[in-house]
Amino acid sequence: MAPKNDADGVALWQKIMHSTKPLVKKSRVRLKNQIPSRQNQQIAKPENTLEQKAAPDLNDGPPVVDAINKRAPSPQNRIPMNERRKLQSGRQAIEAKLDLHGQTAEGAHKKLVIFLRRQQAQNKRFVLVITGKGERGEGVLRRDVPHWLRQPPLAALVVAFDVAAPRHGDTGALYVHLRRKC
Repeated sequence: MAPKNDADGVALWQKIMHSTKPLVKKSRVRLKNQIPSRQNQQIAKPENTLEQKAAPDLNDGPPVVDAINKRAPSPQNRIPMNERRKLQSGRQAIEAKLDLHGQTAEGAHKKLVIFLRRQQAQNKRFVLVITGKGERGEGVLRRDVPHWLRQPPLAALVVAFDVAAPRHGDTGALYVHLRRKC
């Protein structure tokens, strides 16, 4: 039914406008009640769409390097991200370095134990252990040092450890956070 003239159209429009209620107020109220606050909201991390690999049991032996991102899987005791960023940028000093290039596994283990005990005795907190990457990224020390850091006697000295930044040796080196001596 079309209005006969403009006056009828205006009158019809005004009648419709007065008889309707705005939806905006209701929808705002409903949205406020439905959306949780940022404090209560948990952000879901996107799932990796690449082929999922079974996570190795960290207590069974040395870590297996993930071929996709070339990093060791997360140890049970990883350095917190804020400390890691400080180490990477140089705002947190690396107080001592141990280079294990060219060492046998047995010799490297002995040197690592002596080095970490000495650094803890001197109240050093963050040290760098350079293992090297080995041939084709499959170095024995690169594989074994994280395992040694989780096992006695070194586990008692170490708070946490993590793969170093590229400027400090990347996957061929580890940041080690030492416990304070008692």
